[in-house]
Amino acid sequence: MIDIEHDREAAVENEHDYHLKLEVKERPPRTLQLGLGYRTDTGAEVSTRWQHRNALGGGESFILRAKWSESGQEAETRVTVPFFRRGDQNWSTSLTFTREDTDAYVSESYKGESLITREVSKHFTLRGGFALRYLDEEQIGESDYFYLGSLPLRIFWDQANDPLDA
Repeated sequence: MIDIEHDREAAVENEHDYHLKLEVKERPPRTLQLGLGYRTDTGAEVSTRWQHRNALGGGESFILRAKWSESGQEAETRVTVPFFRRGDQNWSTSLTFTREDTDAYVSESYKGESLITREVSKHFTLRGGFALRYLDEEQIGESDYFYLGSLPLRIFWDQANDPLDA
C-alpha cells in the first residue's frame, strides 16, 4: 500500500517543484490459499497453498502446495532466490511428489528441478536448468520404474504494456 500526501503550502524554490511525502507499507509476507473444485476426468479436488515472500530476509520466496483429488495427490515445495549472482536473474528449485490411482494404472512420481531465470531485456526472458524425475508405475499387475532426466529451456516474449495485462 502506498499513501501519498502533497503539501501545497510548503515553501518551494521553483514553482514546478512539489513536496511529496510517500509512505509505503509492506503487505504481509505470508499468504494461505484454499480451493475446492470438480473436474470431469479426476472428480472432486481440494487444494492448498502457503507462501512466504521474504523467507530469509532477502526477498526469497518459499512455497508449499498440495492437492488431493479422487484420483490422486500432489505436493510441491519451491524456493526462489532473487538476484542470484546477478541483478537480472533468479534461481528456483523445487521438489514435487505426485501419486495417481486410476482404473488403468497406479503411479508415483518424484521430481526435482533447478532453474535459473534471466531477464535479457524488458520483453525477453530466458529460463533454463535441469530436472530429474523418478517414476514408479504399476499397470495390469506389472510394475516398471523409470529415471527421466531433462534440460528444460523456456523462452518468454512479453509485449504487455500494462502490468494488469499479464
